[in-house]
Amino acid sequence: MSILNGSSDYRAINHKKINLGLIVIQVFTPINTGTVTARSYADTLAAIFDDQSFDDVVCGVASIANIGTSDIWYQMNITIPYRRDS
Repeated sequence: MSILNGSSDYRAINHKKINLGLIVIQVFTPINTGTVTARSYADTLAAIFDDQSFDDVVCGVASIANIGTSDIWYQMNITIPYRRDS
């Protein structure tokens, strides 16, 4: 799991700082388990963050991308945009 910081700005109304970014989760499963296992994990993880709020972090809609195979692994990525007010 990685948190990628994006742009920051100030709200005109209350002068609070808004931070935008992405939460990226990489799911790896052995190639011989097929894509069903990876997709099951990805769906479960996406549901945890999809359109949820955690303290001052507001998550957007999660998306899942099939990355494919590399050596002995199959990879899927979950990307969730987020906004954090400070």
